Amino acid sequence: MSSSRAWTHFALFCLILGLSVAVFLSMGNHRAPVGVLISIMGFVAAAITFRHEPQKLEKAFWIVLMTVLLVAEIPNTFLAE
Repeated sequence: MSSSRAWTHFALFCLILGLSVAVFLSMGNHRAPVGVLISIMGFVAAAITFRHEPQKLEKAFWIVLMTVLLVAEIPNTFLAE
C-alpha cells in the first residue's frame, strides 16, 4: 500500500470516528466542554499541514472532518448549563 493511499485511509478513519462521536454525543444529549472540539480541530489542521501533495479525496475527508468538528462545537458555545 502506498503512503498516499495509507493517508487517505487514515483520513477516512478519522472522519468516521469524528462523525460517530458527534452523533453519539448528540443522541445521548451530552456535550463536550467548550473549546475541546476546537482544540481537536486545531490539532488536525496542524497535522495535515505536514502532508505534501495529498490526494483530492484525502483533502475532502479532512475538510469534512473539520466541518463536523466545527458544527459540533457551535451548540456548545451558545448553550449555558
